[in-house]
Amino acid sequence: MDKLNVLMIEDVENDALLIKREIDKYGFKTDSRRVESREGMLAALNVSEYDIILSDFRLPNFSAKDALLIAKENTPDTPFIVISGNIGEQTAVEIMKLGAQDYIMKDNLARLGPVIDRELKEADLRKEKRRAEREIILSARQWQETFNNIGDMILIISTERKIIQANRAAKIFFDCEAPEGMYCYQLINHNKNRHGLCSDNCILELPEGEDYSCQEHHWDDKWLEIRAYPITCDNGNTERYIMTIRDFTEKHNSDIALKETESQLRQSEKLQAIGQLAGGVAHDFNNQLTGIMGYAEIISNTTNESKIREYSIEILKSASHAADLTSQLLAFSRKGKYLSEPCNIHNTIEDVIKLLSHSVDKRITLRTELKALSPYILGDHSQLQSALLNLGINACDAMPEGGLLTIATSQLTLVNDNDFNLPEGPYLQLNISDTGTGIPEENFDKIFDPFFTTKPIGKGTGLGLSAVYGTIELHKGSITFTSEQYQGTCFTILLPLITQNENLNTNSNLALHEDLATVLVIDDEMVVCQVAQNSLQNYGYRTMFSTSGSQALKLYRENYKKIDAIILDMVMPGMTGKEVFYELKRINPNAKIIVSSGYTPGNDTSLLINDGAIDFLQKPFRSTQLIKTIESIVKANKREGENTVNYTR
Repeated sequence: MDKLNVLMIEDVENDALLIKREIDKYGFKTDSRRVESREGMLAALNVSEYDIILSDFRLPNFSAKDALLIAKENTPDTPFIVISGNIGEQTAVEIMKLGAQDYIMKDNLARLGPVIDRELKEADLRKEKRRAEREIILSARQWQETFNNIGDMILIISTERKIIQANRAAKIFFDCEAPEGMYCYQLINHNKNRHGLCSDNCILELPEGEDYSCQEHHWDDKWLEIRAYPITCDNGNTERYIMTIRDFTEKHNSDIALKETESQLRQSEKLQAIGQLAGGVAHDFNNQLTGIMGYAEIISNTTNESKIREYSIEILKSASHAADLTSQLLAFSRKGKYLSEPCNIHNTIEDVIKLLSHSVDKRITLRTELKALSPYILGDHSQLQSALLNLGINACDAMPEGGLLTIATSQLTLVNDNDFNLPEGPYLQLNISDTGTGIPEENFDKIFDPFFTTKPIGKGTGLGLSAVYGTIELHKGSITFTSEQYQGTCFTILLPLITQNENLNTNSNLALHEDLATVLVIDDEMVVCQVAQNSLQNYGYRTMFSTSGSQALKLYRENYKKIDAIILDMVMPGMTGKEVFYELKRINPNAKIIVSSGYTPGNDTSLLINDGAIDFLQKPFRSTQLIKTIESIVKANKREGENTVNYTR
């Protein structure tokens, strides 16, 4: 210490000088200031800090007691020593109790130096202690603030499993203002006794060699990740535990949603692959059925043998059943016949209800709630009717003891990034709900798979719902469902709406140039060409045929003035039917083309109908269908008369 800054409270100047001399004599270099009143003391404390305060016990208008109170209030860490010429022992004890560090008699000032030296050291200790206490308080306050502001829940737990402290996040999450003193399992398990995770696998009982343990816990509708860390003493024994609890419900639900999305994607890819396979098989199969049905019909129409006619009719029936099966495959694969025209879904629903009312159990109530203000969609009425009928029959089969089948409509508008993965715009919503047995959850991912059925052998092909799925997808819509066992099932279908006056251009001007028509058959399957040729010739039509697109175009360029109608297969090797169609139209814009196929990829059928195709023949077709289609062209020509046409090569 360079200088000892001393505040003296003394009314006798000579006594003050004696005191200063005694201090200097001990070795201190002093800088002292003398005051003798309350005002003087307060003024001195305002202008400087002092290392020690020395006060006479009694002054004319002031006293050591008064000075001590002022010192404790303004500079509590500064040592305060009373110096007096005549102070009694009892008085000395009283002033020491008030906070004075010591008292010295004026006739024994030799003690003053050692006492000051001692009190300065103790003052330093007191200051250090007070500083340390402040730091501890500040650190504790900072720790408490940090503890309470951590987003995760934190519990400090004793070895007896009692909560010592809980942070704010834990109190809010568990809705408990004072969890301290509770057992941890009481808080986490809703005040129940120790059980569940606690009984067999307590998180506080760490696996050997592990620094912490971790568990996932389902709490109400939340998912919690709970971790426990032991706090050990110097001897290695666990003193308490830190338990952290994190709510990862959002991540858990996101992970589930991601898995569901991935599952839906895999399901979609699987259905797409199966659909391509089904479409290809159905196409080839339909080509063969066209030959079988065509020749069977020719035999039936030309033979005089009753037995042969009977056999041919049975062949036709069997082939027709096979054709129904391929039709369902095509509906699933979205490659069957599809014509776009305005359809009133309410009319379709009424037709379905009429059909169901004559066939279902009378204990089943059929109800409609047709609330859509504009029920018009662009699609194929027969396909949509078949899809709704299929769903209705399935619903009725799920209610063997009777129940309620409801078909309801409404309208909604979708925005971008909707849950249905559909473009934004207005949609018609159909809900087909029943009060039946419901669908088992393990079958949710399989009900749209082709050939999957829960019905007994012989009661279903497993193509019904897959065909419905294909039909709705073909109409650019979506189909979803909800189901609860023994409560019922609801299928929800969304289809894009159109205005009532929307329409399609479905044909072009028809014109034939001769009373006896000539038909060009273009198909890569020879059996189809031969059946069509034989059927047409039996009705008096002239025919030409070609099994490739390039050959057909050459044949048409050479004979287009003689050819009145063309039957064109859509799926051929080399040039596709679509490519051949536009080349034919380039040669003769008014060419009368009937497109035909076992299946049609995408929306090519509607596109070609829009661009001037006369009609579409779905394979396998019968001879009567073929003849009726050709006859319609002939009749249209007779009604309208011949048109003058300028042909271009």
